Amino acid sequence: MPKKKTDVLTGIASIPCAIPDRYLMTALQATAGANLTWLRDKIVEYDDPIVSAGHVSRDEGTIFDAFDKIIPMVPAGANGVIYTPWLYGERAPVDDPNLRAAFLNISLDTTRSDLLRAVFEGVALNTRWLAKAVDRFLGAPVQSMVITGGAARSDSWCQIFADVLGVEIRRDANPVTVNARGAGWIGAVGAGLIAFDDIPALTRNDHVFTPGPDHDRYLEIYDIYQDLHKRLAPVYRRLNRQTA
Repeated sequence: MPKKKTDVLTGIASIPCAIPDRYLMTALQATAGANLTWLRDKIVEYDDPIVSAGHVSRDEGTIFDAFDKIIPMVPAGANGVIYTPWLYGERAPVDDPNLRAAFLNISLDTTRSDLLRAVFEGVALNTRWLAKAVDRFLGAPVQSMVITGGAARSDSWCQIFADVLGVEIRRDANPVTVNARGAGWIGAVGAGLIAFDDIPALTRNDHVFTPGPDHDRYLEIYDIYQDLHKRLAPVYRRLNRQTA
């Protein structure tokens, strides 16, 4: 961004960055990938067949690879189950330490695969909630995003993000090492080896995920998701006001 700016209501701010006369906008969810770690460590039993995927060689895959194979088998909307990923409260677009995670609309027909997809979708729905505030902060809608970090290794999650957000999702070719590369490029600029204008040509994407037919379904679910926050926030405040 061209200037320093803070929105105290949504917890979004632009802070000084390495590029001269520019500021880096930050909008942080309290937990995103941590929801998958919680699912792995606290919900899936140690002797569960799914967990065995986490005890094989890297070439054969991990538990997250197993998750990624299950997700496409469940339709968008997780057969009616909605998950709110507020395991540790929330930072933005609301600053509320009392919020908590929840599975809603579970029935006797609900399967573990439904719950798994609901977690992936819940984080994406929360990102859409945050993106709405980001668009207002920037003064223009974001049309394309680059996804990085561990979540980017999941094809299923990348597609869910594209479908929920309704924007193009570009995956960095080496998503887990972006921080190290970025620091290296900043150092190279400081050493006079390259200029900031050279950096876009050095980036690589290995896949672009575009919104598919599930986008319309997620528009309906997102409206419900926002309504859930309005209705549940007072309940969580009563439940957690002495422990937050």
